[in-house]
Amino acid sequence: MMWFYIVLAIAKLSSIAINLIDSSRGTDFPGKLALFLDKKFASKFKQVDFQKTIIVTGSNGKSTTTNLLYHIFTENGVKAASNLKGSNMLNGVATVFVKNTSLSGKPKADVFILEVDERSLPDVLASYPAEHVVVTNVMQDQVHRNGEPDLVYSIFKNSFNKSMVMYLNNDEPRSKSYESLGRETVYYGVEQNPASYVKDKPLDVTMPCPFCRHKIVFSFMNVSNMGRFECSHCGFKSEESSVSVKQANFDEGTFVIGSTEFSMPYTAPVMLYNYAASAAVAMRFGLSEPSIAKAVSSFVNVSGRMESLKYKDKTLNYIRMKQENPETLQGALDAIAQDKTEKVFVIGLCTLDERRPHWVPHYANTYYAYECDFKPLLASGVEKVIAFSEYVCYDIANRLLYDGADPDKLVVINSDEPKDVMKAIGESKSSTVYFITLMRVMDGFKAYIAQSA
Repeated sequence: MMWFYIVLAIAKLSSIAINLIDSSRGTDFPGKLALFLDKKFASKFKQVDFQKTIIVTGSNGKSTTTNLLYHIFTENGVKAASNLKGSNMLNGVATVFVKNTSLSGKPKADVFILEVDERSLPDVLASYPAEHVVVTNVMQDQVHRNGEPDLVYSIFKNSFNKSMVMYLNNDEPRSKSYESLGRETVYYGVEQNPASYVKDKPLDVTMPCPFCRHKIVFSFMNVSNMGRFECSHCGFKSEESSVSVKQANFDEGTFVIGSTEFSMPYTAPVMLYNYAASAAVAMRFGLSEPSIAKAVSSFVNVSGRMESLKYKDKTLNYIRMKQENPETLQGALDAIAQDKTEKVFVIGLCTLDERRPHWVPHYANTYYAYECDFKPLLASGVEKVIAFSEYVCYDIANRLLYDGADPDKLVVINSDEPKDVMKAIGESKSSTVYFITLMRVMDGFKAYIAQSA
């Protein structure tokens, strides 16, 4: 064990050095360095109580649920440690333990809350066998990396075991189907609400049953492929949720869990699942509904998706997204649709270069947009829609036209150049602009705006 203590000290020193240079960096370097020096480093924290260790994983909602849980616990006097900035693979998780243990490896936190990338779950569990596991959902996500959701589904299925308390999304079939794999199952879900809808168009599809592969039928959906469901063949279906969000009122920003009214600081429909999952875990750890509600009311998501920029007389509200699954895009569209004032909507879907085969010059995927509903946004008071992209601007424009975009209000820009897009924004009357594109593309716009100031 002496080598472990030496490596731990070196990793801690690297963390201190990085914080002195730039505190925004180093979210996974200390763990990466420690694992380079000792491949088995991550598994040597023998004093960690895994009965008080929580893993949050799934396709969507990991970061927000992790941040919300951390906030709930700390607001109620529980000392928590977490990877709040999203370094969610083994290096990042190891860094959490480097930073939140003593030189002898003794935990400084009462509870560890770990966001874990779905592909990294087996490696993390091998070193940190957490007894509490939250599954947000298993959806289409990062198709260039994960392919079909069945790949992630199988990884999860082979990783769970009978020592775990499983917190499962009762409204998402793949997540719920893990119910027999753990020691105990806690279901969470969201009741029908004003944002719920039904897929009933001829080309609408849902998903196959995880057990018999026949069609899953939803009586309603709260977000894509999450809602009250039943298999058309084997009878697999939603249960009564242990923790359920009900009476959601988006106009007033409230909902109810049990007998307690909660305020929702973020009103996108998908957030209801983050509230439900977090409340389910917090209640299992002994916190009361009123104390959870009080904490939720003051929640500010440190990994939040919205930031505002000023450009001349315009306010650009940029919604950060990875453009890797339809739920993320739909959540952004829903958030914009809640603003009923006149606005400009700018969307620039882009090529995805990460993990593409070396012989493919670009990887463009626009099918995510075809699984989303643009109609509420287009009906919310849009002066102009700007579709830009060097490669897929016309695909985006066609998708918008299919959902009823007014051709006279649609501007198509075959470019990723900020000056071209900002010129079109500057020619609009509305002072409010909503912007969706990749983070790396937005960096160019930020630089352009800074130079124009």
